[in-house]
Amino acid sequence: MLPLPPLAEQARIVAEVDRRLSVLDQVEALVGRSLSRCASLRQSILKRAFEGRLVPPSAEVTPE
Repeated sequence: MLPLPPLAEQARIVAEVDRRLSVLDQVEALVGRSLSRCASLRQSILKRAFEGRLVPPSAEVTPE
């Protein structure tokens, strides 16, 4: 049989684990939103690049 900590210590451990899991849930949600935003920005950049709108036209650039 394994010795167990007192009930008060067990409750403290459970509370700390719950707190850390809550933080992890928040981080996971933030990462998900960030990845979604990155995908959206990537699509926007590619769309503008293929439309020739990635940078403003320059008068000095001449086609050869």
